[in-house]
Amino acid sequence: MVLDQILKLNPIEFEYLTVALMEAMGYEGADRTGGTGDEGVDVRGTLQSSLVNIDLYVQVKHYTNRRVPKSDVKKLHGAIPRGGHGQGAIITTSDFRKEAVAAAEAPDFPSVTLIDGHQLVDLLREYWNAESLACSPDDGVASWHERLGLAQGWILS
Repeated sequence: MVLDQILKLNPIEFEYLTVALMEAMGYEGADRTGGTGDEGVDVRGTLQSSLVNIDLYVQVKHYTNRRVPKSDVKKLHGAIPRGGHGQGAIITTSDFRKEAVAAAEAPDFPSVTLIDGHQLVDLLREYWNAESLACSPDDGVASWHERLGLAQGWILS
């Protein structure tokens, strides 16, 4: 199963996979910001179009048997600058608690999109042939295709 392959990555590798996916989706300046003191933002990028610019602040959760809690949504809400073009997303290999879903939909805060493990696999499938996923993330490191052991035309299970 594709998700099993993703779970073999360590949390930092998962953040870099998220950067590559965002680049594939057209986000400019996608970069890993995670680490000590990241204040709830692991990855950032900007989607620019002739109509709107959106700064996306992403929290990445590499969980196996744990659902993302409401507190993680609240932390991300607090990290998104007010009055700008900021929106948030939480991308997890797992799922979300219902309280987290409710917090993400709260009208008084910046928009936060929740991407669970199955939606993540769908996004990877859609953008799999993009250069950012087909090339090596670092010098001497295998491409995401090789790292995840998935070839073009892989089957979703």
